[in-house]
Amino acid sequence: AGVLESGRFAVWLAKDEDGEDAEASFGAVAAERLAVPDIVWQPLSSDHGGRWQVALGDVAVDGVGLQLCGTGGCQAALDTGTSVIAGPSQMIGAVLAVLNIDSSCKNFGSLPMLGFVIGGTTFNLDPQDYVQKTGTGCSHRFLAMDTPVMASTVLLGAPFLERYYSIYDVDSPRVGL
Repeated sequence: AGVLESGRFAVWLAKDEDGEDAEASFGAVAAERLAVPDIVWQPLSSDHGGRWQVALGDVAVDGVGLQLCGTGGCQAALDTGTSVIAGPSQMIGAVLAVLNIDSSCKNFGSLPMLGFVIGGTTFNLDPQDYVQKTGTGCSHRFLAMDTPVMASTVLLGAPFLERYYSIYDVDSPRVGL
């Protein structure tokens, strides 16, 4: 009695405009929350440092890879406590330069999809995921952050986790999206 079905937990973050509450489940998965029919599982990186961190193949804009990870590769850490997408300033700067988000929102309707390639699958974000509209304009949901420990790591926070239901498997250290 009281035993979980599995050593998994899952998180779905709600956007303010969804009118729903965020959700966490333990031992089971809410299949209706999945963005894709089949869960894409990715093992934790060998150097995950205690984070739910996986290999990041590339960052793409409208399906075109930006080749930002170089030969050493990149990592993506799923972080429910981060309200932005954060990463090394060189990477975030390159992404923002390509996106070219106008602070007045003039180009909001023509902004591209932003994708993160994980496990061979591109997980796309629409402009409404990575841009916050305010009463006076638009602001992006990115943060440049340079730390030696996370030199090639992108933190996929709320903009990503509001779009994709995430599953964390403790028994077989991996993340499912």
